[in-house]
Amino acid sequence: MSFRAVLFDLDGTLLDTLEDIAATMNAVFGRRGYRPFTLDECRLMVGEGMETLVRRAVRPDHLLRKPLSMSQLQSEIHELGRQRL
Repeated sequence: MSFRAVLFDLDGTLLDTLEDIAATMNAVFGRRGYRPFTLDECRLMVGEGMETLVRRAVRPDHLLRKPLSMSQLQSEIHELGRQRL
């Protein structure tokens, strides 16, 4: 049997990136004056893609303080995460 390609799921499988994700989330949400997420909180948010991560991260008290654009948050998290690499 021969293979033409091999794919790896690095994030969370071969590489432990939870601290990087938490630092990025805390930087983006911290700019807006929200308290930092703990590693345990972030651990519960990851695993199903960026949209789900952001949806899980936005708390009810965030929405009461000022409206948040989900797409803007996703964009900022993605960009800041790329810069951290």
